[in-house]
Amino acid sequence: MIDPNNITNFQLSPAQLEETLLFWILVAGKPANTTAKNLEKLLKEMNVGHNQAPFLMIRLLHKEFSTQPNWLADWMKKLGIGCYNLKSKSFLEIAHSNLDLKKCTAEDLEKIKGIGMKTSRCFIMHTREDSQYAGLDTHVLSFLRDMGHDTPKSTPASYNQYQEIEAKFLFLCKVVNRSPAKFDLLIWRTYSQHPHWKEDLIGLVKQKIRSFKFYHCETSYQIFVDDDDLILARSEKEARKFIKEYHGLNEKDSYEINAQPIDGEFIVFNCNGKKIKKSCKEWCRILKPGYIYPQLEGIKI
Repeated sequence: MIDPNNITNFQLSPAQLEETLLFWILVAGKPANTTAKNLEKLLKEMNVGHNQAPFLMIRLLHKEFSTQPNWLADWMKKLGIGCYNLKSKSFLEIAHSNLDLKKCTAEDLEKIKGIGMKTSRCFIMHTREDSQYAGLDTHVLSFLRDMGHDTPKSTPASYNQYQEIEAKFLFLCKVVNRSPAKFDLLIWRTYSQHPHWKEDLIGLVKQKIRSFKFYHCETSYQIFVDDDDLILARSEKEARKFIKEYHGLNEKDSYEINAQPIDGEFIVFNCNGKKIKKSCKEWCRILKPGYIYPQLEGIKI
């Protein structure tokens, strides 16, 4: 059975990935522990055994009950699962989708009826180690409001608004040095099970922000390189703008600029024959936003 308190697992089998996705489809707007129990009852009703693929059984049963198109919705209703008409359609569609749950994108999942931005991101965030997503449920949104951000009370339907709020959450993950999955689970446990932790959690994060040594606004700066020019900026567009200004060019000048972000734990700059190695965090503290550092002989990440 799915354990909501230990939902993060990056080593799931294909069958376990299927069960986990079904959980995230059902849990939208519902209590997590109750949803896990209802899903377990539904899988037993379908005779899905341990480590068996739920999607295959759904497809087989759909063929068996071809004369009863609402069979799955009826089973869900009998077990007390809410929104059973929509949820059953989601189950049937995802079971017939042939998606690779180890590699599919959030956008791939969102093509399935009933799977929105929050559901797709929660699934990927808790099953893939390097994912950078936010599941904007009521708990995360409440936390962000308590941190002083203007957020809606329910998951935003607008893609742009979702991305904007998601960036705030991901920034706080960097501040507290936790993965999105771990920070999401901490917030869920605090706001759903241990509300007396709220004050301590908020106080800790605010303290981390005060001591955070990156130059930042709402998002941290990145290091970009254009040929031999080094620039600290918040986006590739801003980096190109700074470089053009440095070379005395205006927006209409046709000057090819290919500002590439540098990703890596440590960066070595070969400056006039002298190698200088620092972490990305240190370089972001040392460099000034908008200032061009030219004539670098080479870069090693």
